[in-house]
This record gives sequence, C-alpha cells and structure tokens, in this order.
Amino acid sequence: MTAVAGMDGSASGVGDVAARLKVNVLQSNAFGAAILLDGRFPTGDEENLLGSGKFSGRGLGSFRRSSARWRRTSTSATCSATRTSPTAP
Repeated sequence: MTAVAGMDGSASGVGDVAARLKVNVLQSNAFGAAILLDGRFPTGDEENLLGSGKFSGRGLGSFRRSSARWRRTSTSATCSATRTSPTAP
C-alpha cells in the first residue's frame, strides 16, 4: 500500500451542465404545489476532475398550506426521488 502526501496539478474547462425546471401546479392563498426536475449531464472531463462522468437526475414535489386561523402560519413538505446512472466498468 502506498500513501500520497500531496498532489499538484491544474485543469480548466467546462464542467458538468445542470438544468432545472420548476412548474407551479397550483397556487392560491391557502394552498400551493410545485414540481421541480433537476438534471446534471456528464459534459465535464472526469479524468481531470471537471465532471462526474455520469448522469444524475432528481424530481421533487413541494406542497404548502397556509392558515389564517392560526395567525397566518404555513406548513410545507417536500418529497424527492434521485436517480444516478451506473458507472461504466
């Protein structure tokens, strides 16, 4: 086994590209719901540590409920699911 105490080097270029889309499904004074999709595309060079080398995506659902009864308190919840493509052998 060999240990490395330090590493020197540099890299420049474009890293992974991220894209996001948010859609408000329902919006009112008492309730709100939105869907968010997030994707990271492997456009960066993995060998130069500019990217992950794999696609990663997630979807989120966000819900909000407001109540004038309790001095305009608001309750919110978020649910998410994440998917990452497998690493090539």
